[in-house]
Amino acid sequence: MYNKSIVLCLVVFLMQPALGQKQDVQVFFKQGVHFAQLIDYKKAVASFDKVLSIDPNHTAAQTYKGCSLIFLRNFDEAIRCFDKSIQLDPNFIPAWHAKGEALGILKRSTEAKQCYDRAISTKPKDALGYLGRAYAHFSANQDYDKAIIDCDKAIELDPNFAEAFSFRGTSYRQKRDYELAIKNLTKAIELNSQYVEAYTNRGNAYRYKGDIEQAIADHTKAIKLNPEFGTAYFNRGRAYYQKADYKAARLDWEKTVELEPFQDSLIRQAAQNNLQALKNMGY
Repeated sequence: MYNKSIVLCLVVFLMQPALGQKQDVQVFFKQGVHFAQLIDYKKAVASFDKVLSIDPNHTAAQTYKGCSLIFLRNFDEAIRCFDKSIQLDPNFIPAWHAKGEALGILKRSTEAKQCYDRAISTKPKDALGYLGRAYAHFSANQDYDKAIIDCDKAIELDPNFAEAFSFRGTSYRQKRDYELAIKNLTKAIELNSQYVEAYTNRGNAYRYKGDIEQAIADHTKAIKLNPEFGTAYFNRGRAYYQKADYKAARLDWEKTVELEPFQDSLIRQAAQNNLQALKNMGY
């Protein structure tokens, strides 16, 4: 549940000005941001390391480097970067956000919640902090009501916060309130017509509601927007399976495995299990 908010944090960081005063520091910092925008995280880390070799106390570079390391799945080193940023500036909100994301990915949701609590106490109007804490409530204790309350607060602070509407929709889906789930996810899509995750999450809500054709349509839209999004193929495969179109389900789950390269990916593992089940059924 954390991948989308990692992207959100990185977007926030990309809005921060370069903090270094030396020309070389500014050049390397901007290079690192550029590589991160290009999703070339190895080069981004190398650039931020150059900044830190000149100025070890560059808080933003430490945080950017940590975010890039998250995408490279080096979570322990990422957390060390965030801790260093926090040591340098305990009130640097993006570092608390990013540390919360990393801890969430590692299923250390209680610690993640503490990071968001700290961010919110420092900046009470921190919409992203409330969204992050909603993820933590969702993951730590499956406390969907508290997740919805935090999404409510995020939306109150930022009425155009598409990600908060999307996650509130996902939380309502977990409570089996599919109408409210679809309503919130539709609002997220209205705010951001390119919001891939919102389409596939709404597709899941339609599937749980029993509207399989609309579910397939939403997952297909997500795939059209991002053909490399393995989760959308996985979810569409589940819709096809529910429709008893096992050939189409198999093709989508095979595509999921192809697009999810990491062996420890939960989506990849689920797709592999589903493919084995289909094989046992003769498909």
